[in-house]
Amino acid sequence: GNGGGEAVAKLDEAKAVDKRTPYDNYVSSQFETNAYVGLKQYDKAARSIQATIDSGIASPEEVTTLRKNLIQIYYSLKNYNAAVTTAQQY
Repeated sequence: GNGGGEAVAKLDEAKAVDKRTPYDNYVSSQFETNAYVGLKQYDKAARSIQATIDSGIASPEEVTTLRKNLIQIYYSLKNYNAAVTTAQQY
């Protein structure tokens, strides 16, 4: 089977749970990033990385790393505008 697909389906279930805390969002977005990178769905991975940054839970050091990863993903997608925008924001 496509191992990643099941993981993503489970994540969608988890997303449907009410009363999620910022920490829940932080953890699930990290899992999503790993799942999407594993599936080579880098556009979705980029969204998950952004969600991890936006959670407000990640430490400043972690956020710096996440932003570098995000810029690399945008470059690999040849989405240079997004790469430049992300770099300029920080």
